[in-house]
Amino acid sequence: MPIPNSVLKLIETFQIEREKYHSDSFNETDLRINFLDPFFDALGWDVSNTVSQRSVERRDVSHGWSMNSAADSGLKTTKVYPDYAFRIGEVSTDPVFFAEAKRPSVNIHTNREAAFQTRAYGWNAKLPFCILTDFEEFAIYDCRSAPQINDGSNIARVDYFKCDQYAEKWEMLEALFGREAVKAGALEKRALQEQRKGSKTVDAFFLEQINRWRELLANDLVAQNSQLTGADLNFVVQMTIDRLIFLRMAEDRDLEPWGTLRDISRSGKNVYSQLLERFHDADDRYNSGLFHEKRSGCPAACGGEE
Repeated sequence: MPIPNSVLKLIETFQIEREKYHSDSFNETDLRINFLDPFFDALGWDVSNTVSQRSVERRDVSHGWSMNSAADSGLKTTKVYPDYAFRIGEVSTDPVFFAEAKRPSVNIHTNREAAFQTRAYGWNAKLPFCILTDFEEFAIYDCRSAPQINDGSNIARVDYFKCDQYAEKWEMLEALFGREAVKAGALEKRALQEQRKGSKTVDAFFLEQINRWRELLANDLVAQNSQLTGADLNFVVQMTIDRLIFLRMAEDRDLEPWGTLRDISRSGKNVYSQLLERFHDADDRYNSGLFHEKRSGCPAACGGEE
């Protein structure tokens, strides 16, 4: 299908007043309302929900989709909000891809932070592809490999073009990101065609991290507690990791103050003693066997009695 006249008009408008759109007075919200919303409308998405009139939970496009982000190498774990979360409402409320918007003054081609942010959103949500765009530029990222904070903007980028190429790229865009194509499984099919060498799912990456933590923790505990038996060592390591994961999940769900464990790790002083204090506090708060020394059978190394 040829590019719609509405998109050609958007391109013309942008090019005529490009200098204005690159100014500080033209912000991201202006970009989304004036260019990106109608752009994605042209791809078949009911961005404003005026046509389908779906409930909030089942509408095509969610703005500021709330999710937790936890990636390695510098991305702090917190609440994040991709600008566009696209969903097939009658099938699932889970996003099928994200689009992150930046004001036109941001150089999409070279901006590492914007690329990292986009990839992190997609990777944490287990999505194969996500979009980064300021309308003037359009980038597609394969989000199946864990993003690293120092990655260049070209890492995992599978396509990049500017708005004056939209006409020649429209067939591809519609076939990959058009609503009907997405509904028919276009993103999944493309992902199978482009299996990334060495890519890991979030679950596999997390398991790999846990195994690394287990080894590091075991080595440190042996160095500090030479009296531990092999059975005790395995118990302490697993119990400590289980407790840390529980508390991190509680932080993400706003049941615990966010950043408490991070602050302990960065303090550099009596880190393990501080952790044991947190475990005791958690026992008082949750009354759970996970944190209760006597009920959990913890030896002294994880807070039990000598």
